[in-house]
Amino acid sequence: TDTQEHVHYDGEYSPAKNVFNDALARFPEAEFIAHGGDVVQNGTFPCAWEDMLLNFDETHFTYPIMPTTGNHERYVYGVSAEPNNMNVNYNINYPGIELGDNLTSGIYYSFDYGNMHFVAISSNDIYRDGRDIDEIQLAWIKADVAKARQNPNVKWVIAMTHHAIFPNLPYDVDQYYTPQLMK
Repeated sequence: TDTQEHVHYDGEYSPAKNVFNDALARFPEAEFIAHGGDVVQNGTFPCAWEDMLLNFDETHFTYPIMPTTGNHERYVYGVSAEPNNMNVNYNINYPGIELGDNLTSGIYYSFDYGNMHFVAISSNDIYRDGRDIDEIQLAWIKADVAKARQNPNVKWVIAMTHHAIFPNLPYDVDQYYTPQLMK
């Protein structure tokens, strides 16, 4: 989460590269990388994405990256980017991925891995718009999780979201508290 790759980092200091290297050193048996959002500092700048990829080690390209949309992929310095830049920079729509329909606030999707069902949620509605998660996305989440619970092979349902579901007391109560996800 929050690697926030900036434009023109050199290969020595690259937040994304350093985080990925650390994660893969700690978990050498990993088969994919789950990223919690804010991949780059400014999602509206194609050169930020390019610099991140140019700084990656060759081994990073052998792992699927399963990103969660952060606010820096949609909002940068108060400016809203439509459609969300995560949609432009990642190919999430491939076999085995259940992709949501409403993509303006960011990608939301799900996938199974072993006995786990992952649900990547876009929390940008809450963060920036100061409201609940979009009704379309919320209905999709409920239907997706209900379907996963019917699968006897799924033992765990794991929610991936950039912003905290539970508040960082006392600071985030008004901004991040999302009671509808706890039902």
